[in-house]
Amino acid sequence: MKNRPINNLYNIDKLTKTDLERSELFRAAFKKTFMFAGILILLMSFIVTAYLFKILVELPDVSLLEMYAPDQSTQIFDINNNLVASIHADEDRISVPLNKISPHLQNAVISIEDNRFYSHGGIDLMGTVRALYNNLLHKDSIQGGSTLTQQLVKNSFLTPERSMKRKFLEAILSVKVEMAYSKNEILEKYLNQIYWGNQAYGIEKGARRYFKKSAKDLNLSESSILAGLIKAPELYSPYSNMKETKKRQLIVLNKMHEFGYITKNQRDKAYAGPLKLAPRKFAYAKYIYFVDYVSYLLRKRYGDNIVRRGGLNVYTTLDPQVQQIAEKTINEGVKSARGSGVKEGALVSINVKNGYIQALVGGVDFKKSQFNRAVLAKRPVGSGFKPVVYLTGLRLGVINPDSTIFDAPVAYRTKWNVWCPHNWDGKYMGKMTVRKALTLSRNTPTVRVSLKVGVDKIIETARLLGIKSYIRRGFSMVLGSSELTPLEVATTYSTLARDGVYIEPIAIRYIKDNKGNVLEISTNTPVRVVSSQPVRELNSILVDV
Repeated sequence: MKNRPINNLYNIDKLTKTDLERSELFRAAFKKTFMFAGILILLMSFIVTAYLFKILVELPDVSLLEMYAPDQSTQIFDINNNLVASIHADEDRISVPLNKISPHLQNAVISIEDNRFYSHGGIDLMGTVRALYNNLLHKDSIQGGSTLTQQLVKNSFLTPERSMKRKFLEAILSVKVEMAYSKNEILEKYLNQIYWGNQAYGIEKGARRYFKKSAKDLNLSESSILAGLIKAPELYSPYSNMKETKKRQLIVLNKMHEFGYITKNQRDKAYAGPLKLAPRKFAYAKYIYFVDYVSYLLRKRYGDNIVRRGGLNVYTTLDPQVQQIAEKTINEGVKSARGSGVKEGALVSINVKNGYIQALVGGVDFKKSQFNRAVLAKRPVGSGFKPVVYLTGLRLGVINPDSTIFDAPVAYRTKWNVWCPHNWDGKYMGKMTVRKALTLSRNTPTVRVSLKVGVDKIIETARLLGIKSYIRRGFSMVLGSSELTPLEVATTYSTLARDGVYIEPIAIRYIKDNKGNVLEISTNTPVRVVSSQPVRELNSILVDV
């Protein structure tokens, strides 16, 4: 290439007539492609514009926020299709002006729900991006990106449908609301509309139901509690879950301090201050814990707004006769065990044939304790977990009911120490069969089976049977140290009763809207999760326990 002319380097002097013709053809093709693309873009723009115009024409009038639509109660029916309870909105709602609402409450809600409320125009793109970023990095701390205005619009005009169209409508309506109303008007409407739990709709009712005072008299501690309820009123209810309530309150107070609404001293004093809660209002008179669980499922699926306003007709699996027996059993059982320090109990009954939850009792007295132990209380199950261990050995072929096993001292070295489990009576019975070891619920033979099969295989069996809670990966769990709910235990034993066929337990058979249209029908298809032979071998032992 030394001293080579630049024209020759790029073959400019060597262009032929054919090359020129090819170049002209390329230019002509490019022009046609460009024209076609332009026409296509114009056509697509026209279609999109027409679609957006159609949506904009259908947008509701934001002035409807001034109107109030009557609510329809959600009806709860039992297995015989008889009405047992109603869930309805508080028709005695009291709307109050913003100047009659505690500034502490206003600031608390803004801090935790929409800290840029006074600076955005209805949509907070920065907040949405921040929430998305947080959710990607911290999946255990999910944040929402909706502004107060968007929440107001969603609750007032839109359905819970998850779609791009709904999000677009929400965004457009939010901007229109911001143009039609002042920030204070929007905040006032929001606080007077949302659900605060405890059958309280609107902040005035919320203040009265929780603290027996007007919204204008709420102090900082009470305001931070109420603001924390908005995200999940049942989960953070001070009546049933004070631990979670206080954790959520601290998050709210920290946000208020972060955004300059309160000082560090105010935050600490409000968190440490005592709470004087009013007695809880109850919605149901019969089968309260069962209906409470159904209500929880409905709010989780449809949102509170639909449950308390939509007029749903919910047909459950509740069998009144079985439920009454279950409630009587728990009451009498707890009463007879009072001398041993027992104060509460829970019971779940599942129909083995179809997986229907026939009865569910979460405590002795709902008025005294609203914590639904049947589905929320996780307690060590003790010897109730041993059948899972033995089934693992049976399904892997490591043992059979007549296998020989020893009831004798056993030790296992962990990372921290040497684990030496004992029998409950401190005695050892020596050589015996697997059948006898499980029948007598001896601990050391159970540990020996677990050492043969391994912890991971035992956890695998537990998952197959229907246990979903976290199980500590350690050999102590084979003696029942893991904490499960009564519903999980009932599910596990119902799978065993079906010879290894799992059916997801359900409390709702089907749901209709207020016009009689079927919204959903529960289907719990039977699935074989364990071969029948090892399960039958296990059951032949359990009948003698």
